[in-house]
Amino acid sequence: MKKIKLLYIMAAGLVLATACSEEKFEGSGEGNIVLNTSVSTDMTVVSRAIEDDIKAGTMIWISRAEGGLVRRYNTLADVPTGAFPMLSGSYIAEAWAGDSVSASWDKRYFKGYTEFAVKGGETSEVNILCKIANVAAEVKYQDGLGSYLSDYTMTVGHRRGALDFTVEDAADGRRAYFMMPSNDKNLAWTFKGTQLNGDSFEQEGVIENAQPGHLYVLNVSYSTQSSDIGGAIVTIKIDDKVIEVNDNIELIAPPAFKGYDFDISKPVTAAKGEIGDRTVFISSAVDIVSVVLDSEELAGLDVMEGGTDVEIAAGSASAIAALDEHGISCRYVAAVVGNEQKEKSLFRINFTEKFTNTLADGEHTFVISATDSKNQISTATLTFNVSDAPVASVPVSPADYSSRKAILRGTVTKNDVESVGFRYRAANAGEWQYIDGTPVSRALAMGTEFYAELTDLVPGTNYEYKVVSGDFESAVQTFVTDSEPQLPNSGFDEWDTSSKAYLLYAPGGEMFWDSGNHGSTTIGAKYNITMPDSEMKHSGLYSVKMVSTKVVIKFAAGNMFVGKYLETAGTNGVLGWGRPFNGRPKALRVWAKYSPVNIDNVGSLPSNISVKKGDLDNGIIYIALVDDTKDSYNGDQWPCVVKTASPPQLFDKDGANVIAYGEKVFTEATSGNELMEFTIPLDYYDNARIPSNIILVASASRYGDYFTGGAGSTLWVDDIELIYE
Repeated sequence: MKKIKLLYIMAAGLVLATACSEEKFEGSGEGNIVLNTSVSTDMTVVSRAIEDDIKAGTMIWISRAEGGLVRRYNTLADVPTGAFPMLSGSYIAEAWAGDSVSASWDKRYFKGYTEFAVKGGETSEVNILCKIANVAAEVKYQDGLGSYLSDYTMTVGHRRGALDFTVEDAADGRRAYFMMPSNDKNLAWTFKGTQLNGDSFEQEGVIENAQPGHLYVLNVSYSTQSSDIGGAIVTIKIDDKVIEVNDNIELIAPPAFKGYDFDISKPVTAAKGEIGDRTVFISSAVDIVSVVLDSEELAGLDVMEGGTDVEIAAGSASAIAALDEHGISCRYVAAVVGNEQKEKSLFRINFTEKFTNTLADGEHTFVISATDSKNQISTATLTFNVSDAPVASVPVSPADYSSRKAILRGTVTKNDVESVGFRYRAANAGEWQYIDGTPVSRALAMGTEFYAELTDLVPGTNYEYKVVSGDFESAVQTFVTDSEPQLPNSGFDEWDTSSKAYLLYAPGGEMFWDSGNHGSTTIGAKYNITMPDSEMKHSGLYSVKMVSTKVVIKFAAGNMFVGKYLETAGTNGVLGWGRPFNGRPKALRVWAKYSPVNIDNVGSLPSNISVKKGDLDNGIIYIALVDDTKDSYNGDQWPCVVKTASPPQLFDKDGANVIAYGEKVFTEATSGNELMEFTIPLDYYDNARIPSNIILVASASRYGDYFTGGAGSTLWVDDIELIYE
């Protein structure tokens, strides 16, 4: 039986001591919970890199049992390191960990679900067990198979990704992991080789309704009772095994930092003598063995022997005592992890006013590094900004601006401030404009944040702004609004029809769009499935007319896409999708007309797509903004490489590289005899990420990737425009 490991991702559940200075750290409420999340995996040896991958992908959501999300932690670092309060009631905790990849040799993904209750006045542990969510596969070749076949491989996968098992992979016991698409639960396999007489040999099949947490072993054997391949017949038998858990390995989150009553990630700004006491807590699920404090501010203190850093956890008692004398108090704090008393899992650094009052005007930075008993290191930077200014600016982040809007932010740094606002202008361009700031809370007390929203800005422009209060104006800060790029040849008036395959750009021009014409015209010039149309158009010379066609023996959906048709492999296409792009549009406007026919070609469809012959065909237009993740093909890099082979390798709209997505599905014919205007909103999954590439696809047959649709279904598209705000 395969040895399986259990990895614990512990959310360092610390119930802090009830000393007066630590009461807030524990929090209050009707009940408290401590989260512990464990992950079961089939790894027999867990490397630090694998542990880091799993932790990097950890996410925990807590919802009410009757529905409604109440807490969402998108990273392991977001999970509270202490017991935290929740109202009494019934809840559901869900956890995800690892890396969700369509097909991989080493990336695994895990899901967990547990129900729990919170009771008033009690602290409860909530343990979430994440089980492997992948479908796993191995291949075993019978010894001697090479006497009858050469160059043989087994390809296993689904429509979004597949992997090839070579002889070496099988001999090494290599295992593949697949995340099944939500609309495809079947795992397909294709076994190929070359017979002794030089002929190709191919056998394929499907593992229906492949289950997460199951290992499917494809045993390839042969017998000599037939002459199918030079005196042998190949048999493929599939064993279905459930992955089991036998051993335990702890995977502990690294130490976490938290400021008491302040955000350690932001500068602490105040006038000289008004910073006051500032306490930093470092928490861990295991012992903290080292804490190093590094700052130029320490160089002149008598605790230093040259340099700027000092060990404050495992250092000398005299150095720690000397720091305390200067006003920096460092010590372990007794805490409870789960139900166990821990003496060294919580560390406190208190910068008292005795020390902070000595800081001169300017910025003072302290870097704190903590190491736990698992040799995991975390680092945080604490910055004191000593200034007599009543307000301070907060840098603008990508999530705060677009092409025509921006949110400016500031912080009140003194008490008794009566007004706050901003002055702004295009860089070095004319008079400053003023806008009032809106505080996030009612009182303009020290530490209050405030903001203002700017509208009607100019795209692609460098702006300057200052935070103001009364007669005070801060130093100038800058940001640059997004540009508003449009796509080349978006009116589709430029074509090159001089070659057999019609091209969507002018002769001698640069390709941006492409189509499946390169594959369909391998039979003959009459099979261009994407072409210009001068009759059915919105403006200009032409629209794009995409007609689904039966090309001799295979169905081809009329299509166009941003990217390049790379090659035809057999009767299947290989496409490179996407082009560089860094705009952030809110929607896509397009003029289109759709004229479908009934489906008369049905290929190998995943089980959840229930279309059949006689159903009305569907058309589709979709757009995605993605990051700089690339697929490789023949030495070239593309945001997405699509292969229409069986099983196909397709674009995943839910992939981790997708920043925004929108689609329009045509389920029936559009009305009238002209193109109609459609607006496709973009749903942004992450407003703080700037796209690197754009993917845009239109097809007269929605399921053309599976060679399914109606011969004659036609989609016209014209005047594509990206909409910004």
